[in-house]
Amino acid sequence: MNSASSASSAEEKEDTFSLVIFLLGSVGYEEEADTLARLSTRILKNWQVVEGISRFQFPKTGKTRLMYAAKTGNLKRLNFIADLGARVNMTTIGSLMKMTALHLASKYGHTECVRSLLDRGAMIDALDGYFKITPLHLASEYGHTDCIRFLLDRGATVDLRDIDGATALHNASENGHTDCVRVLLDRGAMIDAETKYRGTALHLANENGHTECVRSLLDRGAMMDAPNWKGQRSLHLASLKGHTECVRSLLDRGAMIDAQTWGGLTALHHACCRGHLDIARLLCEKGAQIDLQDKHGWTALYFASHSNEIDTARYLCEQGVNTLLSVHGITPHSCACNRHGYDSPMALLLESYPH
Repeated sequence: MNSASSASSAEEKEDTFSLVIFLLGSVGYEEEADTLARLSTRILKNWQVVEGISRFQFPKTGKTRLMYAAKTGNLKRLNFIADLGARVNMTTIGSLMKMTALHLASKYGHTECVRSLLDRGAMIDALDGYFKITPLHLASEYGHTDCIRFLLDRGATVDLRDIDGATALHNASENGHTDCVRVLLDRGAMIDAETKYRGTALHLANENGHTECVRSLLDRGAMMDAPNWKGQRSLHLASLKGHTECVRSLLDRGAMIDAQTWGGLTALHHACCRGHLDIARLLCEKGAQIDLQDKHGWTALYFASHSNEIDTARYLCEQGVNTLLSVHGITPHSCACNRHGYDSPMALLLESYPH
């Protein structure tokens, strides 16, 4: 028998032998599988199966059996496969996100699997191969508070950043996991840490309408009027996305109601552009300047007219907005005519006011 066929035969034997052990364990015969594995340790080592079932990967996902056990929370199977010598820090193959078993256990909140993997030497701050996220990022993104506590207790770095500069606190805030936010802050997370786009946890909580997260962050002293890379404050983002209760919480805490972005946009401009009438009304009641102009000279009425937000435009007119304002020869009425037609409801509405 030549060396090539001998190697091939050895590979077939090790594959068959390892598969038998795995199948015994997967259908409930853990003791029998454990006995077989223990008796065959020398053979397995000689056949170089210490890689631990890693050759039995699903080709489409690139995950090992150990990873699937971590993902599904099957602690017995995870321990069984790991005892065969599976490499706990092996990453997925064939995908951008080179995640380890610890990433998957943390993502799905299987704290006991996390414990077992760490006890076996898993890297607690392992970064995936593309987005540079850690197990703590994933536990925070998916709201697994107990898992977060355990990772931090075992020494996870609370403020490690991913490829966009986001920390675990950003992930928890963006997804509205208030309990996770509190735990991270209790463990020293930087409350005003910025992503590479200068986004803070408070920005993300407001943008996604997570009012309880907003209140928790404000209670802890988050900077309310910090601008992102566009000059948008938290109030701008909440107004743009239509999150009335977030807007109310910010205004109650003294947010700068007429703060402008680098382009001169205010929260009222944002609300009127998207037709968020409740927010426009709330901002006006709190004293927003109704005729404040952006860097192009447009007021809130121009934005409502351009976007064909009739109810918002009507409200602004009732509040005494300047309908006669002309920017480069264009009034809100002519803007509506050019954009939506002379007989459009918006044009007819504005025609009924001085223009």
